[in-house]
Amino acid sequence: MTQRIATAASHIPPIGAVTGWAACRLHGAAFHDGLAPDGRTRLPVPIAVGTRGWVRRHPSATYSYAAIDMDCVHTIAGVPATDPVRATYDAMRAATLLVDAVVELEKSVMAGIISLEEMAAYVQTKAGTQGVRLIREAVPLASEFSRSPQEVRTRFVAEQVARVPRLLVNSTAWTVDGLRIGEVDLADPTSGLVIEFNGAYHEDGPRRHADAVRLERLRAVGAELLQVTTPQLGSHQSLAQTIVAARMRALTTPGEQRRYRFVPRQPFLHQQLLARRALAGLNASLEDRCR
Repeated sequence: MTQRIATAASHIPPIGAVTGWAACRLHGAAFHDGLAPDGRTRLPVPIAVGTRGWVRRHPSATYSYAAIDMDCVHTIAGVPATDPVRATYDAMRAATLLVDAVVELEKSVMAGIISLEEMAAYVQTKAGTQGVRLIREAVPLASEFSRSPQEVRTRFVAEQVARVPRLLVNSTAWTVDGLRIGEVDLADPTSGLVIEFNGAYHEDGPRRHADAVRLERLRAVGAELLQVTTPQLGSHQSLAQTIVAARMRALTTPGEQRRYRFVPRQPFLHQQLLARRALAGLNASLEDRCR
């Protein structure tokens, strides 16, 4: 992947850098894999070249002529790359659907290279920029706690198509007696609906067994379970209908049978990033003094 990016970036002019998914990948965001939402089509490597208007083009790259601040460009594996916030912004701007913009944002958040607060602040500086409206809509829909892009898509369908109230993401389920049941992908505490996305990683033996035990414990305390697979994400309307039906079943569960509670996770990434960057600045200062 790095070689593919480096090849496309081989003719970047002095003012220019890879951006979008490619820069996010270089910064360590593994889910930015350079593939379209279908999981098969290769995306071109996006390159920002500023407002100079001319570049020696590469067939596997696409070019952006928006202004670029070279002070915010990092060199990674010999390739100049925009900073994580600008890179994520450009990845979101390349999306044509709201769900894809949310996914692009959360890919970077999952990797811990940006926080939602940083993107919200950055978007405020982009008023009137082409594509910013979609990004502005996407930021409030994102979560800090997602584990995979498909989980993000599942949540989007539940909240934006099925109109389920805001779901808890990767919260911890407990019994009312104080016994820990385990982490659940998506939970609606009002109805007791739990939505789990079953990706390929759920198919290995130990994981499958642990999932089965956890889900059985959830059923035993009165939760309604819905498992979603990748093919179901191909039809948002059909999946939304399934989610609505599951939530209606959950709402009919008698109160005395509801012997669970969901404990939401608390935001931490933004403060963690601030602390990490402050430490990096301190280390850089110490290195300068020692030279």
